[in-house]
This record gives sequence, C-alpha cells and structure tokens, in this order.
Amino acid sequence: MKSLRTIFAIYVLLIAVSAVAQSSVYKWIDERGVTHYSESPPPQGQSQKLEIQSPPSGVSSPSSATPPKNLEQQEREFQERQRERDRQTETEQTRRQREMSSETALKEACAKARARIAFLQQQRHGPVATVNERGQVEYWNLEQRGKELNDLGEFVDKNCPPD
Repeated sequence: MKSLRTIFAIYVLLIAVSAVAQSSVYKWIDERGVTHYSESPPPQGQSQKLEIQSPPSGVSSPSSATPPKNLEQQEREFQERQRERDRQTETEQTRRQREMSSETALKEACAKARARIAFLQQQRHGPVATVNERGQVEYWNLEQRGKELNDLGEFVDKNCPPD
C-alpha cells in the first residue's frame, strides 16, 4: 500500500511538472477584428490553441543572463561613453589643428622660398650678400647663388602647390 502511495505521489508530481513546463494559450479574433490571447478559451467562438513550452531547468533566457542594470549603473555607463566620445572629438580637433598649422607653416615657407627665388633672379648681375653669425657681410659668388636657387626650386617643386 505504501508503494502505491509513492507511485501515486510521483505520478501527481510528474503531472504538475509537465503542467508547469507546458501551458496552453488561446488566440482568437473578436467580431471587431481585435486579436486576443488568454490562458482560457473564449466563452464562444473559435480559437486557436497555442502550446507554450518553458525552457528546461538550468537554461536561462537571454534576459535573465544578465541582471537588469539600475539607473545609477546606466548613468555611469552613459557618462563613460560620453567621455570616450569627447576624447575622440578632442583628438580629431587636435589633429585638424596640427594639420592646419602645418599647412599654414608650409604655405609660409613656400611664399618665402618663392620670394627668395624672385630676389635672387633679380640680383643676377648685382652682388648678393648675407650676414654670418659674427655679423660680418659675406658676398656670394655665382656658384653659391646657383646652389641656393636650385635648392629653393627643389623645395618649391616638391612641397608647394602651383600658383
């Protein structure tokens, strides 16, 4: 008799577990065209029975894999994302400023080189002089003038856009 009770208890337990693991949902559309879902069939009319199975124990749903974040955690994460965007924007602005300043410096160097070329070409027959570190005036010979013109011409050809 005791074994019969044990078997009956196990049977009832299995039925309860299967009822939890699998539940029915009914779907129907009323006369106004509204779709309804319910655990019990509608009092009248046709319905479609949908079987809903819960996942086996030990398997978590994606939403339960990570606990929901509270407002403070969300705010911290938002602030960190904002700081990262600010750093990227700042880095991009710094890069642009560097490029602009180097472009400006290059334009200035090109203008100076062109002006120097024009000066040296005008002074073709007259003397060209520079002042050295000691403050003494040094006159250039034709070879020095030619080398300077070649060097300046190469710089302009390589680095400066055409006028």
